[in-house]
Amino acid sequence: MTCLTKECQNILRHASGEADRLGHKHIGTEHILAGILLEQDCYAARLLNEHGVSLETVHSGIEEEPTKELAQAKSPGIPAGYQWKTLLYNPPSESIVVEMARTEGHLTLSRLFTRHIAAEVYERVGDPPNDVSYESLVTCEEQPIVIFNSTKWEGGGGNNDGVYLFNLLTRELTLCIGRDTLNIPEPYHRSWVLSLVSLSDDGQLLYLKAGMLPDTGGVVDYYLASLTLANKKLQLLSRLKDIRF
Repeated sequence: MTCLTKECQNILRHASGEADRLGHKHIGTEHILAGILLEQDCYAARLLNEHGVSLETVHSGIEEEPTKELAQAKSPGIPAGYQWKTLLYNPPSESIVVEMARTEGHLTLSRLFTRHIAAEVYERVGDPPNDVSYESLVTCEEQPIVIFNSTKWEGGGGNNDGVYLFNLLTRELTLCIGRDTLNIPEPYHRSWVLSLVSLSDDGQLLYLKAGMLPDTGGVVDYYLASLTLANKKLQLLSRLKDIRF
């Protein structure tokens, strides 16, 4: 195991302090650069100073850069205005899959993009309408697939629009779970997917958060559940109490 030197520990501590001072929710290279300069006796700080890079110059550059801009995507194939939200790696296809979010009015819409690790440009998954968000993605260790939830925004709220499976090799997009197609246990008569949690290594068992409506109606129950993709059978694992979605 490699241990950080005292200097490196101090630099990271300074970088964290810089991010806190500026109200940033991330620690980026700009904060680490300031952290190096704050560790005045280290070789890197002396070298930067000799080449005219001062702490005041770095502070000025950071403070002039809008915080939101720092989080925006600049990768080829991803449109301007999207921000990084989730990144996954699928080993069988050697593909990176990212969820990107963009705020439009009162809505936050997500899109998925993929690229092979040897490629430069990201490709978008599917062609969702402007009122549909692709989100809550999961992948597995043995199959070249990614599964994600689809939310349709209508009437001022979001409704589950189905769960989709995307093959990262063939780029085929298929509806995996449609509305009201789940095989659900009694005493419930209706269920919908709130978000995905994980996928088994073989891609056959999906873990998710589900909303369950009893036969008698009334209050919705929330569960952590497993779903066998072959027969769409939902098994309730644990009631989620005192949690709001």
